[in-house]
Amino acid sequence: MTIIDDEKRKIKRKKILDSAKFLFKNKGFSQTTMLDIAKKSGVAKGTLYLYYKNKSEIILNLLLEFRKEFNTLIQNVVSKESDSGIKLLELENIFKQIALVTLEDLGAYKFIKEFSFKNLDRSKVAETFKDCEISIIKGLRSIIDQGIDEGLIVDSLDSLDVAIFYDTLFDGMVHKLSKFDNMNTYRDLSKKDYVDKVFTVLKKGLKK
Repeated sequence: MTIIDDEKRKIKRKKILDSAKFLFKNKGFSQTTMLDIAKKSGVAKGTLYLYYKNKSEIILNLLLEFRKEFNTLIQNVVSKESDSGIKLLELENIFKQIALVTLEDLGAYKFIKEFSFKNLDRSKVAETFKDCEISIIKGLRSIIDQGIDEGLIVDSLDSLDVAIFYDTLFDGMVHKLSKFDNMNTYRDLSKKDYVDKVFTVLKKGLKK
């Protein structure tokens, strides 16, 4: 396969994923068919199956792309020649941006909640996300380690534990915010206020 052929496949793959995301968001996961996705992306149904065997594979790859974008943002922060205080602030802004803006733009939970991982091979799911998840945790841990070395973060904390907590915190916030309007018991808080308070407590717990 030539470089040009490989690039064409990447472009077509992105077109399929973008089309599927649009349909899942507007029609729902269960109501969208593989034929719908093929038509929307401008490929033959047989061609679509050369890229993805079913809708489950498509949504897994959509989630993977989302995590890859998240990872890229984190690695950009890690690579900067900045002190840990600035990096932690940038990390906080990334979390807020994705939780408050990207989630609503994608309407992700509108179709993800219809999808169940229980019907998939768990080992395949783990393998699909493995490299990206390891990179995310390593990136977060690098920032935390720098904060400990610079005396900004209490040194009694294990950087790996904190990195895992950060990642879990993000997933929890996204899940909470996806149901915020229906389940919000803090009626005087906006979504932004809610996220700000979460990070206020987090920063107090990390500071030396």
